[in-house]
Amino acid sequence: MKRTLTAAALACICLTFTAARAAEDTIVVSRPSFTVFHEFGSIQHGTDFEERSFNDYFLQRSGVWMNLKAVRNERLTLNATIGGIYWNPTFNENSSSENVLRYFAASAPRMSGTYVFGEVSSPSLTVEAGIFPYKYNDYTHNLGEYMFRTTAYPTQVFNGGLTWVDVNRASVTGLRFSQQFGDIFSHDLMVTFETDQLPIYDLNLTYMAKAKIGKTLKIGGGVQLARVIPISDELTNPDILYNHYFKFNDTTYIDNADYYTNRLKNKPGNDSLQFERGNTLTTQLSNMVQGGMSFQDALDSLERSEGVAAGSSSYDHYNATSSKAVASFSFDPKPLFNDGGILGPNDLVVYGEAALLGIKNYPILYENRLERTVAMLGFNLPTFRQLEVLAFEVEWFGSKQPNSSMASQQQAGKTTESYLQPVPQPSIFSGQLGTHGYNPEDWTKDNIKWSAFARRQLVKGLNLDVQVASDNARGWVYPSGRRYWAYFRDPSDWYWMVKLSASI
Repeated sequence: MKRTLTAAALACICLTFTAARAAEDTIVVSRPSFTVFHEFGSIQHGTDFEERSFNDYFLQRSGVWMNLKAVRNERLTLNATIGGIYWNPTFNENSSSENVLRYFAASAPRMSGTYVFGEVSSPSLTVEAGIFPYKYNDYTHNLGEYMFRTTAYPTQVFNGGLTWVDVNRASVTGLRFSQQFGDIFSHDLMVTFETDQLPIYDLNLTYMAKAKIGKTLKIGGGVQLARVIPISDELTNPDILYNHYFKFNDTTYIDNADYYTNRLKNKPGNDSLQFERGNTLTTQLSNMVQGGMSFQDALDSLERSEGVAAGSSSYDHYNATSSKAVASFSFDPKPLFNDGGILGPNDLVVYGEAALLGIKNYPILYENRLERTVAMLGFNLPTFRQLEVLAFEVEWFGSKQPNSSMASQQQAGKTTESYLQPVPQPSIFSGQLGTHGYNPEDWTKDNIKWSAFARRQLVKGLNLDVQVASDNARGWVYPSGRRYWAYFRDPSDWYWMVKLSASI
């Protein structure tokens, strides 16, 4: 049934624009525009995986984009952006030559069609389908845009991309329905597909709205049912060993003995007996399941051997399907006073955003919604028209788990068909964390992130951007692509980057 609904959504995307009708067929093809850029800088200090630190690591990227646009009968618009980026891998623990070679990544970040219904000058409905950028917070330059740049289970935030400077929006694949009522209110309904994190192509349903209050305040918000229709429920929400939590003799445990082994290495104090008990029970259960028993049969057997009341134990599993909520605002005080035109349009604007990543709580790993909350606040400092913008942003993310997708993306199990089966759990069972033990108190230094961004137009069409930040960026390596771990664990971990771009 879910695959049928997904196929129907894809068919809807393909057929959306067949309704275009016009008595007079006119096609206007705009002159292509081009952008070339080069960015360079240095990671002053960062950490890859759990504890592999590196310093003063030089980076650079070069790229070119060509933007194409064609309009048919003033209603149907086709947009395409094609190009590519020359890049060198960021820090990698391997010492092979692939880490220092230069690569070219061809890309088409936008390939979409838009159709307007009603009056062309004031459409009653606008529909866009394909691959297109989406940004709902007007002023963010680095942090924020959490609806499409986060996951709930595991709880993680990521920003940036293959390039580093001013990557301030998400790229989505799917279908968007938009309505705008003057400059007072607008809203979007989107059906999109997961294309960044395994398992890919799960369907997301998102609603976003934005309202203007007076001349100074804008507010917005939305909800997303992430992975609401999985391509395969077996992959997205796996009922498998090491992804269970179970209740036994009135106490809840996770069925991964590594969790308790790691916690015991960090002097848990009064919790030692519970962790030792969890270690024993989960080891016994996993041995029985690996011996061919179902998890429920293994629980029943454990009840008999422990003398626990029959049928009193139960279990469930963690899901990647989630519900997320986001709220945003911006406040521009300039309409309240006459500045004589000395302030630029971006000066003095305060903006912010907060998101709850996963409304549902799960035992042990996801018990606290505050730890799945991320918030940012930004301020555009006054530059008196000397710069286009000078923005400072700060973020708080209270998760006590590593900001990593390693467990869910790399440490995946295998199904009987031998394809990857991601597990929606945090990266607390692997590598050095497994060697030294996982302690949630070790993961509070990464709660605060910050970013500063400045842009200066040198001449028309030529911009100079500078970004200095300690954010949620991940590196890129060959051949696996984006790294799993965020590079910056502490506000003192940071990088700087300069970008020169020319557009015609």
